[in-house]
Order: sequence, then structure tokens, then C-alpha cells
Amino acid sequence: MKTEAILKRRGLPFAAVDHVVIDDERVTATALLIYVILCRHANWTTGVAFLSVSLMQRRLKIRRHAITKAIIDLKSLRYLTLERRPGWVNLYTVGPELSTTSSAVELVQNDHPFRGGTGVVPRR
Repeated sequence: MKTEAILKRRGLPFAAVDHVVIDDERVTATALLIYVILCRHANWTTGVAFLSVSLMQRRLKIRRHAITKAIIDLKSLRYLTLERRPGWVNLYTVGPELSTTSSAVELVQNDHPFRGGTGVVPRR
């Protein structure tokens, strides 16, 4: 009963983060933190999150420049899209399915540790 009360008070107790993004060696620690907070705030069906950079700053205790660079990196890796909105809150869509090629997904699936591989996406 205590666990039920905690879950009811906290809502969903986790954020779903794609393994492909975690395992991609090109993703820096800062970019991964940004991706995690975006996943935490994203709609589970659409992958859309409305989040301001200042909120990310407060939550993650990271400088604005580092956040902006991480967002640019995630966009270039095609793990998120960004739609600039009037005001302070942008619209982000997260998910590795945004990639134009599924080679990273296929590599991780085919090279999974349980299948005798490393499961790590190499740097390009």
C-alpha cells in the first residue's frame, strides 16, 4: 500500500530512454542528460516535449551554452527535432526513429551483447 501511495503521488516513476541513444558513443554525457530530460517530459505516444532551456538549466545544473551545443549535436545525430516557438518554450520531438537510416538501430540489434556482440555503436 505504501508503494501505491508513492506511485500515485509521483506519477510514472521512470523515463523511457532509447537504448540506441545510450549506446551511441557519439553522444556525449551532456547530450545524454539533455536527451533524458526531454524523454522525461515527452508525451509517450508522440515523443513531443515542450521544454525551455532555462528549465533544463535549473533541473540539470548545466550552462546554457552546453545545453545548446548538446541539442545541436542530438539534432545532427537525428535523435531529436527542434521547432522554435514564440516565447521561451520550444517543441522537441525525441526518438531514434527520426534517423534517415536505421543503420544505428540495426547495428545495435545485430551486435547485441546477448548475441555475442558488444552492442556499442562505433564513432563515425
